[in-house]
Amino acid sequence: MEPKMDGIRLQMVARGGRVDCYSRAGLTYNGRMPAVEEALSALDVVVDGEVVWFSPETGEVDFHKGSGLFRREDSARAQRFEGPLTYVVFDMLELAGQDLRKLPIETRRGLLAQLVEGLGCPQLRLIEQAEASPEAQAAYIARYREGVVLKKKGSTYVAGRPPTWLKLKVVEDADVVITGFERGKGKYANTLGCVEFSQFREGLLERRGTCSGMTDAERDHIWHNRSEYEGKVLVIRHMGADGEGFRHPQWSHVREDKNAWECVWS
Repeated sequence: MEPKMDGIRLQMVARGGRVDCYSRAGLTYNGRMPAVEEALSALDVVVDGEVVWFSPETGEVDFHKGSGLFRREDSARAQRFEGPLTYVVFDMLELAGQDLRKLPIETRRGLLAQLVEGLGCPQLRLIEQAEASPEAQAAYIARYREGVVLKKKGSTYVAGRPPTWLKLKVVEDADVVITGFERGKGKYANTLGCVEFSQFREGLLERRGTCSGMTDAERDHIWHNRSEYEGKVLVIRHMGADGEGFRHPQWSHVREDKNAWECVWS
């Protein structure tokens, strides 16, 4: 069992003194993590992991902060002022020209642990791991808030979402106020695309994001009865919240037993 990190998936390919950094979508993000790239540049290796921003003050993971820093063109400079990004690695695909993907996960992790320890780069970490148990799961969720990944012993590396790796995410609820509506696009061009929601902070209603996830029937009803929904209390499902917003907010249901002013930003 490993903690599910709230970061940006990134694969680093080091060959012939050059290091290329690829996102899940295949986009190149070279130069975002200069210390790690320099450490790997002398090797012939391919590693997989997550780019994470840990608060210098609390040590907590902040996805919004990390994502914003990572996508900036001046990311390396900005990190000197806002705190460094950390590359948390969880697998090794290739080493010294040898394809490791068919080796058992225990063997790959052992090699990865040696690499991380040998390089001694502060911005390069090995993902934590523990025997699967309710206690370990609770500890990882309490620390990282995102969930856990169960990996079958002896499993090989498979791209995508292999059946031998199971993600158990944390799903939370929040009460928000419906404050706006956006028309959809494509097949939803003539109906609702998403709703805007807000929460009260220091007595003022402030926007916190948008969400969809409702059924087609709900979309049409909301769109044609917008005045009835505006100001209502909405329950959203999400994968965690921070000072900026909610992760993957989704429409759940409207509740009539709560006042809008009770939806407080926390």
